[in-house]
Amino acid sequence: MRAQADRWAPLGQVLAGGLLLSLACLLAYQPALRGGYIWDDQDWIVQNPLLVEPGGLARTWLEPRAFHQYYPLTLTSFWLEQRLWGQAPLGHHLVNVGLHALSATLLWRVLAGLGLRGAYAAALLFALHPVGVESVAWITERKNVLSLALALGSLWALLPLLVAAPARPRDRPGRALLAAGLFLLALLAKTAVAPLPAVVLVLRAWRHGRAGLGRGWTLGLGLPGLGLAGALAGVTAWMERVEVGAAGQEWALSAAERLLVAGRAAWFYAGQVLVPRPSCFIHPRWTLEPSSLAQGAAPVAALGLLLGLFLARRRLGRGPVTVVALFLGILSPALGFVDVYAFRFSFVADHWAYHATPVLLAAACHALAGPAARLPRFVRPALVALPALALLGLTRAQAAHYVDAETLFRATTACNPGAFMAHANLGVLLLDRGQVAEGLDHLSTAHALAPGDRDVTLDLGVALDLSGQDAAAAAHYQAALARDPAQGPVLAALSDLRARSRDPAVRDPLAAVDLAEQAVALHRAGGEAVPPALWATLAQAQAASGRREAALAAAREGLAAAQAEGDGRMVAVFEGMLGGR
Repeated sequence: MRAQADRWAPLGQVLAGGLLLSLACLLAYQPALRGGYIWDDQDWIVQNPLLVEPGGLARTWLEPRAFHQYYPLTLTSFWLEQRLWGQAPLGHHLVNVGLHALSATLLWRVLAGLGLRGAYAAALLFALHPVGVESVAWITERKNVLSLALALGSLWALLPLLVAAPARPRDRPGRALLAAGLFLLALLAKTAVAPLPAVVLVLRAWRHGRAGLGRGWTLGLGLPGLGLAGALAGVTAWMERVEVGAAGQEWALSAAERLLVAGRAAWFYAGQVLVPRPSCFIHPRWTLEPSSLAQGAAPVAALGLLLGLFLARRRLGRGPVTVVALFLGILSPALGFVDVYAFRFSFVADHWAYHATPVLLAAACHALAGPAARLPRFVRPALVALPALALLGLTRAQAAHYVDAETLFRATTACNPGAFMAHANLGVLLLDRGQVAEGLDHLSTAHALAPGDRDVTLDLGVALDLSGQDAAAAAHYQAALARDPAQGPVLAALSDLRARSRDPAVRDPLAAVDLAEQAVALHRAGGEAVPPALWATLAQAQAASGRREAALAAAREGLAAAQAEGDGRMVAVFEGMLGGR
């Protein structure tokens, strides 16, 4: 009866509980609030033309390939914020923290509505858990915090249908349609919530032994929801391959290898949730060995646990098998069966476990609440306060890594020295800052870890170029072009080097002209405007080869391009080339 009463707790109690959860989130993520943009934030927010161009919002919704992921609701939230506070990152951070707090509050109400003990404790621990840092402190992961809040809202709307006794009428079309609408919005924020209809059926079976929810469910979130989730998840998987680039040897996993990834990932995430510890932005990428008995034990143990709990459900109750089924089901989009680009760095990431984390926390709090009730009343608060304080400390420490890209990548290279992407990004940041020697060290490390990576090869060539090692730089540029000749930035960099180098083995002005002209042709073939910097490279190459008129012609083209872009610095450069015009 207490759980029943808590389901319909007074509004004041709900607001007070939600306020406390919000304050806990603000305290936990305060170090990240002073942070800026990192990594993918540039593509999603800072340099995203869809947020500023006329018609950009319509394209976000109507043209799935307008951006490399079709999450239009997430992009719409950034579009709105662009008009509220522009490029100020604090606003984005506050929205992420607010959505995380909203999810914690909705989780509390859903768990209480399902009659679970320790519902508020589970919500508090979720609010403070370090597994959430990657989703909350990283602005780009708005898609995670937004989709979870909407998915939990959908579950909350379905509570009367979930808890109604099988013999009672339960067709509530209004509730079912509200749940369906929130689920659709959640999918449009991120399709990781696609398992939600199956989650609802599992919860119903746990409560009543069978999954039937009536006609209202079937017409609302049921069959249409399953179909829509499958369709949008298919779009996401297709765009991940075609637009993002999750295709090639690094993703050519056999069925056996995918089972190894799934099994090990499931246990990894369970450990991250139940045994919190300092985490890493990029976890080490596992070497898969299908013939290894140790690796093969992970998927066998996971499936064996699920099957064993199912067979023992009459003796143990339906709760344990429900927990494992929900955890694995919610994790399923991130278990390696669908290729994502980030698999080239690691098979696991904290933000992929964000949606599944509440399952294990709720189960643990429910299981411990019974024994805790037999303890003296003055002891019970400590049972929640002590782990909450420990999680708060871990989360604050980890959130501080997200202050800026350099801090994040330095922390990542410290916890995972084999993360070539972190070394590469840190090296480029240091080059831009003029710290060439340290940048060269990190890029050399990245190249040693991933010698076949085209971008790392190019960036190392730039670092060698800046450090005066012209022959080595030219060799790396050539290696990058050997992998893909149609690379405008590499063609331009090698052209610039061959035009100005003092090393007779590298200097070749005629080759420099040819390289720059190839780069210009690539832009024109793609229907793109030739950037002013490329015109400057071509003009320099023409001048170095003694073709004065051709150099002046390239400079005039560059001047027009710079004026069209409003680039005053390049305008001055071209006016100098043209004799002060």
